[in-house]
Amino acid sequence: DLKGFLVMTPVCTRNDKNVFDVYYPGLEQETRPVGMIKGDSDPLCTSAHWSEFLADRGQNFQAKLVPGDHGFRIFNKDGKLDEEQTRQNLVSVAAWIAEIGH
Repeated sequence: DLKGFLVMTPVCTRNDKNVFDVYYPGLEQETRPVGMIKGDSDPLCTSAHWSEFLADRGQNFQAKLVPGDHGFRIFNKDGKLDEEQTRQNLVSVAAWIAEIGH
């Protein structure tokens, strides 16, 4: 039996509309533990749509917003990948996943 699950970098935005119900039907009624994590500059799930979805969720939902895009990558102001910041970000993501998994 599935005891809970993790949604990493959800796709929730399409044509400027919140599409959580399209990609994750029934998720809002989920009673098992749910962890959700996304990057703050992920174009596939705007922070506004993510926050809107999470606003009425129960305590079984744990959410984390971290720096980065859909792959948790962090870029410098000049548009180049900041490999060290991205590495540190991925370590942080992994640590949060391990923490909620216990």
